[in-house]
Amino acid sequence: MQISANDWQKYVSKLSAINTKAGELLQAYIDKHGLNDIESVITYAHALVTKYGEAGSELACQMYDALAEAQGAYVNPAEPAAIANRHEVAGALLKTQGTLNMIPAIERLVKTAASDTMLKNAKRDNAEWAWVSHGDTCAFCMHLSSLGWMPASKAIQRGEHAEHIHANCDCEFAIRFDGKSNVEGYDPHKFKLIYDSADGKTSLDKLNAIRRQMYPQIKEERNAKRRELYGARKILNPLDNPFKDPNTKLEISIQKQRKHIPGTIEYENYKRAFEKIGRYGPSILYINEDACQELVENYHGKGFVRTDLYGKIIPEELIVSNDIVIGEAVNNIDGNTAPTTVFKIHYSKGGTHISPDYPSKKEK
Repeated sequence: MQISANDWQKYVSKLSAINTKAGELLQAYIDKHGLNDIESVITYAHALVTKYGEAGSELACQMYDALAEAQGAYVNPAEPAAIANRHEVAGALLKTQGTLNMIPAIERLVKTAASDTMLKNAKRDNAEWAWVSHGDTCAFCMHLSSLGWMPASKAIQRGEHAEHIHANCDCEFAIRFDGKSNVEGYDPHKFKLIYDSADGKTSLDKLNAIRRQMYPQIKEERNAKRRELYGARKILNPLDNPFKDPNTKLEISIQKQRKHIPGTIEYENYKRAFEKIGRYGPSILYINEDACQELVENYHGKGFVRTDLYGKIIPEELIVSNDIVIGEAVNNIDGNTAPTTVFKIHYSKGGTHISPDYPSKKEK
């Protein structure tokens, strides 16, 4: 059988609406109550993930059962997968607190419930899966789509969850039992040609090459979205700079600082973390820890400080008044580098560290 493009579109649109609704409700809650009582935010977010995750999971069960019936597969009714627990919700929120990724992190947990449900039942019934890309898709989703139909036993998972599930994405798992059914318009060969023709010897190299090719197409849309979101942020008056406080902890956190100093174990581990998600980086410093400490002591309280989207001060300071090149800023998307005098001072309870930033910010 062939799943019509119209039926598949209805399914992914309903799932997308569920994910989006959860994000909108959390955004409305934060707009009203702020982030000061983060435990209350976590409690509310967990309730949303549970409610809307269950809704998405139930919709996936219905689709799974409908596919099984249409293909003449005699299997037990689909069972919903486990929904993200409070610990997972708290981790997602705390990791992204006050950033543009906070709401998408919760939408991703909701979306994961439906994907996990499809994979859980497909593995139980020895079915096949395909990652069906929809609309403008990212490089990794394109790569997954290029793999075609695969046994559910080879599902790409991290722990108990489907791997690479992200918000703002209408790609979904399709399931088949008969070895011949397909989704109308799904053409893994098209994506495989793009992947195979991309530059690079390794899978990571190819994915990065595809990202570089796609970047000009999405750059303006992405920047427009960022301008809209960042417009809600506020640059503090220099007189209100909280890091002028003489009690501010200025001692360098050696472990964090070395993440930007080539030749250290911390840098190599951090670089591998970037590579694992298909990104270039991190930015690199030409100077040692002592010189970093000196910069912090000389420039703290003299830079630009912003609030996040919810009015909370971001614990970092942009320094543009330095005139000595201290390292290179690295574009995480295309790998381009630029020597820079601009840097950020990052503040935390464990100490400070600096990181090179784009030289173009000196003009702003």
